[in-house]
Amino acid sequence: MDANSRVRNPSFRKLLIIVIAVLLIASSITIYLFYSAKHKNSDNGYLRESINIQIRISGFNVTNQDITDSKDKQLIRSIIANCESSPEFWDGQPPAELPDGINILLSNKMDKTHLYYTVIIDESSEPVILDLQNNQSSRIDDQQHLALLNIVRKGFYEKPIVTVRSGDNTIQALGHWVNSYNKITKLAADSLYLSAQGVKPYVTYLPIEFIQDAKNGQQPFAAYVNGREISGEITLYDYQMNKIKVVGVSGHTPQSNMLNNLAAGNYIVELRTRFETLTSESGYQYFFGIRKP
Repeated sequence: MDANSRVRNPSFRKLLIIVIAVLLIASSITIYLFYSAKHKNSDNGYLRESINIQIRISGFNVTNQDITDSKDKQLIRSIIANCESSPEFWDGQPPAELPDGINILLSNKMDKTHLYYTVIIDESSEPVILDLQNNQSSRIDDQQHLALLNIVRKGFYEKPIVTVRSGDNTIQALGHWVNSYNKITKLAADSLYLSAQGVKPYVTYLPIEFIQDAKNGQQPFAAYVNGREISGEITLYDYQMNKIKVVGVSGHTPQSNMLNNLAAGNYIVELRTRFETLTSESGYQYFFGIRKP
């Protein structure tokens, strides 16, 4: 039988179609597997497409943050990859019983699976990440630690955002809503107050420049919302979290003379303030660090 006869043969033509179909399916599967392997850990991949972070303080989740920035996702995945590649058995306190930490949730939208991790930040030891699926841990190096803190702080930038300034130095305070009251409905809502000790691992420190202000005297720093200076109840702590008495001076802001007799070093400031509109009133806590030269 010549080539033309084979092509005209119905059985042969059917077999040829089946072979071509199989080759096309095999080719599609190969391309799919190649693409999946190449992109499974990228932002367009399917394995770890969704990342959520919650900061837990004193047993309560106080932030809820969906990570969307590609660089932030890449950093978190690299920290997790270190835990998976060089794990150590975790023989410490069960993660569910830890009152403080950074909870990380990875969600696979394709098969609806979830992976859970917790980052423990303790001043007495190196920060570690716990793999809750396998009860394993891994240390986080200083560079990754600082980068992770920069990410999770974004969940603390509670609106209205408070900016703290000393001379040319500026930082954002970590904010936490504590209560509100609706003047129209007469309904009120509240949350727990955070301790400065619990927030301490996440604050940034403002280098202080003592600027002589003609109206308020020596004011080491000032807090602003949308360029407008705000005030409130200020509590000052030293780095060991001992409360320092702030003595007010009539006609001056609370912080005007608060650092004058203190040694050089790092301090934590808690600012409690309220914002009022025509229809509502809300209370907030703000935390930030200051560094006296």
